[in-house]
Amino acid sequence: YRITNDSTELIVSVNQQEIDQVAFRFHLPVAMGYNKADEEIKIIWIDESIDSVTIPVKKGLDWFEVDPFGDMLWEFTEEKGDDVWMSQLTKASSFISRERALIHFANQNPSAVFSQLKGLLKDPFWAIRAEALDFSSVFKPSLDQQLLAQLIEMSKQDQKSIVKASAFAALDSLSQNDTALNRIYLAGLKDSSYAVIRSCLSILLENDPCLGSKEIGFLENETHGSIRFWVSRVYASCADPKYLSFFENASKTSTGLDLFLINNDFTDFAARLHNEKVYDSLVKSLTESALNGESWWARYSAIQGLGKAEVYYESEIETLELKKERSAGDDERAAALKNKKASLSAMIEEIKEMQVEDEMKH
Repeated sequence: YRITNDSTELIVSVNQQEIDQVAFRFHLPVAMGYNKADEEIKIIWIDESIDSVTIPVKKGLDWFEVDPFGDMLWEFTEEKGDDVWMSQLTKASSFISRERALIHFANQNPSAVFSQLKGLLKDPFWAIRAEALDFSSVFKPSLDQQLLAQLIEMSKQDQKSIVKASAFAALDSLSQNDTALNRIYLAGLKDSSYAVIRSCLSILLENDPCLGSKEIGFLENETHGSIRFWVSRVYASCADPKYLSFFENASKTSTGLDLFLINNDFTDFAARLHNEKVYDSLVKSLTESALNGESWWARYSAIQGLGKAEVYYESEIETLELKKERSAGDDERAAALKNKKASLSAMIEEIKEMQVEDEMKH
């Protein structure tokens, strides 16, 4: 784009990528905004691979944009100053134009948006609000009390679930994982949206999984929205024997990728507890899921988890055998562990053979 020296004309130049030396010929809408916030759209005709069209403009031209409503089937880049981009971001009526400006600043000059952020979070179009929140999570402007209150309000009241989920994420990111806000994330677990619940679970997982684990029992049997996987991650991170029954049930009732992920969490849960009863349960559950299902995922996760159980049994046997003074009880436990390890080793080989057969079939 170029504005003439007397500011009476806007020159729009289009340089097409040529395909087989043929230029596309098309009508191109151009939006122009003025200082008094009024807009106009002119349609220009492009019929050369390198073409320029001159458009008469009124005084006070503030911003300009081709294809303001995203109707064209094309990809394009624009060359114009940040002052034009900023006016487009804050004044354009088309959300497409505002979104393009926000993406431009995210890629080229993020700090320029910080002063406009609170206004963008009130944008009438939900996608702009969501992208402004995601922008905040990445570039981290300073969090003052007004912005803090705005993010909290959005996490509770916004009409779009994806915006609420992004508001929780931005709140956590900008507050630098302030645990004083955990009560807000706990409240978000009761939301009707899976996206919001996942967002709050992921935050609690990082901030205080043991606090989160006390509040998520009502989500244990949720089979939609990958919620149970996030519950398993929280329980695995705050390893407490009382959550063993959850993993036993989840391993029986999950399928496909969910089963793979939950079995991995079950393995991490057992490793953190380092408890024979828990490892025995892990072995039973992983073996059943590998032998009784048709899932490659189940067999793969079973081999990984059973291998770690095998290492646990071996380390316990070694600890007992290295004791200077061993009791009869120690000898009995060592013998029992050796039997478990031998059976487990055979089971791992059987599952590996099944996995090879599956691969040959496919």
